[in-house]
Amino acid sequence: MTDTNVPNIRTGQVLWPCRDLDEMLSFFVDRLGFKIETIFPADSPRVAVVFGYGVSLRLERDGAAPRPGPVRLRLESGDPSQTVANTLTAPDGAAI
Repeated sequence: MTDTNVPNIRTGQVLWPCRDLDEMLSFFVDRLGFKIETIFPADSPRVAVVFGYGVSLRLERDGAAPRPGPVRLRLESGDPSQTVANTLTAPDGAAI
């Protein structure tokens, strides 16, 4: 796609395949403060979209898209004096 002015696109998401959706949701929502935007299907969720700090993540249980390498999500503080050089490890091993 060469045209960057596509009128039907309204947002972007980072696809994040995971084995245990409940565990990943708990990590992003309870530990990091992300908010759940969407979760479906209701009876046995396979996909959840979470949003926080300007980032939208699409968590897909047993997602088919393989990750090309280790995933790293960098969250930065707006106040350099409050920046903590700290790495958290998500349940799937990704570095936050």
